[in-house]
Amino acid sequence: MDAADALDIHGLVEDPERWEAMIRAEIDRGRTDPAARLVIESIYCEEDRAASFERFARSAELARLLGLLRRLGTPLDARICEIGGGGGWLAWALHRAGYRRLEMLEPNGHFISGTGYLRTRPDAADIRIWNDLDAFYADPGRYDLVLTHNCVHHFRDVSGVAAAIRKKLVPGAPWLMVREYYADTAAELYRLLQDHPYCQRYGVYEMAHPASHYVEAIELAGFTLEWVVPAGYANGVLDGRGFEEGGPRNRLGSWAFDRLLAAAPWTTARLYGAELFANRYLGRRLRRFTRPQAVAFRRREIPENVPVPEWHREVIAERLAAADRGEGSRRPWDQVRKDLLAKLRETRG
Repeated sequence: MDAADALDIHGLVEDPERWEAMIRAEIDRGRTDPAARLVIESIYCEEDRAASFERFARSAELARLLGLLRRLGTPLDARICEIGGGGGWLAWALHRAGYRRLEMLEPNGHFISGTGYLRTRPDAADIRIWNDLDAFYADPGRYDLVLTHNCVHHFRDVSGVAAAIRKKLVPGAPWLMVREYYADTAAELYRLLQDHPYCQRYGVYEMAHPASHYVEAIELAGFTLEWVVPAGYANGVLDGRGFEEGGPRNRLGSWAFDRLLAAAPWTTARLYGAELFANRYLGRRLRRFTRPQAVAFRRREIPENVPVPEWHREVIAERLAAADRGEGSRRPWDQVRKDLLAKLRETRG
């Protein structure tokens, strides 16, 4: 037996009612516990919903997110969907910033932890809200961009959900993934599960992964890694480690990274790959590009037919030419099929 054996793993659930009850309990706890209050504030779930929304709208995080959307070339009339948007403060802030074709998928319809409060705001009336997963994925509409924020680590099957998301994007459209939950070793994973403020206390599903797991699972579903925003950029405002822009040194580094992202975004994906190689095979423990604050993917088109290898084509051409010259033998397909089935029966017998 070890410490990990004492943790509840199988019983962790994604349940809207449990989430709402949990958030309300933590709001009450935060009245006397500063640590609990800080966590509630970090996920914008304060009881005063209007103040929470306004605080996010003024945040350095939103300012940086808007910059990333511009970097992706996202026009204000783009059709955008935030998937797993929780209380909806991000979708609302983007709408207020000028993105008018905003939609949001969130199965939780409760007032604080879900879309309940958002639905009461007159200035959010134009945001289309989906609380029904089946209806969302059955709808034929497609998006110019999908955004996930603190969301993908809640997917039990990252590739499966990514494949479903891919079907909701127009060809070549991007997916911006922000603020994920990372672990690179078993010890780190179980420590995070044990120390998480809500996971074991309330039995809610949280699962950290290496960055490579997210990237490879999403690429497997038909996406291409486009660029990576590393840890430390803009003082960590995108991953919740910081709430304000950093000092002069950090600002200079962030400015330099912005220039790199503008001139050669593919370089950041290569830096991620180089860091991953160093960690896996050279024993390094680098945590910049392999602990990204944000990752941009782009939908990749899948060939309808598997390409035939050139050597295979050459063999077929040689055999057809030999048959034309009267070399070898030709038999009707019905006879070939009959012989193959006979051999199959013999083998099974």
